[in-house]
Amino acid sequence: MLSFKVKFFKEILKPFLKGFYMKKILPVLFAAAIFSSCDIVEAPYKEGVDTPIDTTQKYVQKVLIEDYTGFYCGNCPRAANQAKELYDLYKNRVVIMGVHVGFFAKPKPNKNDYDFRTEVGTALDNFFGLESAGLPQGMISRIGYPTKTQATPDPAWGTKVQEVLAKEPVLGISLKPEFNKATKTLTLEAITEFLKAAEPDAYLAVYLVEDSIIARQTDYSKTPSEIPDFVHMHVLRGAVNSTWGDQLSTAPIAAGAKFTKNYTYTIPAGKDWKPEHMKIIAFVHRYGSTYEVLNAEEVDLIK
Repeated sequence: MLSFKVKFFKEILKPFLKGFYMKKILPVLFAAAIFSSCDIVEAPYKEGVDTPIDTTQKYVQKVLIEDYTGFYCGNCPRAANQAKELYDLYKNRVVIMGVHVGFFAKPKPNKNDYDFRTEVGTALDNFFGLESAGLPQGMISRIGYPTKTQATPDPAWGTKVQEVLAKEPVLGISLKPEFNKATKTLTLEAITEFLKAAEPDAYLAVYLVEDSIIARQTDYSKTPSEIPDFVHMHVLRGAVNSTWGDQLSTAPIAAGAKFTKNYTYTIPAGKDWKPEHMKIIAFVHRYGSTYEVLNAEEVDLIK
């Protein structure tokens, strides 16, 4: 079926497309034929969009999806699935952080619920007001503050992700972790390199997330709706260097400037976190002004 579609396009277009147009337009139409033959989830943000990574550049623009959620939020798995679709669609360009907050994340008596709430997650929610906007809710690189339009319902995430990925990166982040399994201590070198000039409101924040945690979740799309063995992904565990991070410079930043930060973080005693399932998330955001995330990066805690 695929070969037939490709041949069909060739025969139809051959009389009309020559030279530049044959080289530039025809591959796009072939790609359309290929995707129409694949079993993919349809959504408006996928139509006519392709954002391949430019391998000639050291850094590319990435997007941070902050998924505000809770295990008693029955519509929240829908948002998690939306984030995963975007993660799969834009390989290596989407960073996800699942932030469990508020009423829907509060354990109930005699339920043996896992408490995913964190100090940093609560602080972020208190500031941005995501739970009060109604879960599931999210932020796409924190675009929209301070008008509160940064609170984005999950069906709109795809469009905003496109908008972010279409930008040229202001900076790039490189993470070099070392993890001591015996002491459960992370040593991290984080290098931020500015490709364009920036304001001194640029702050580097570093968090830890964990994948593949089996715990309760309410899911209204399932019968029964209580899922005892739901797989939670990208769960925020804590901040390596505080909620808002570290200011990189007190003066305006010139293009070409580079900043190196070194951090040490030990997993708290008594925590059953699995380092082999954990990732480091780092991003630079405009603290105290727009709070927009200029770029983000993630790397496995254990390489």
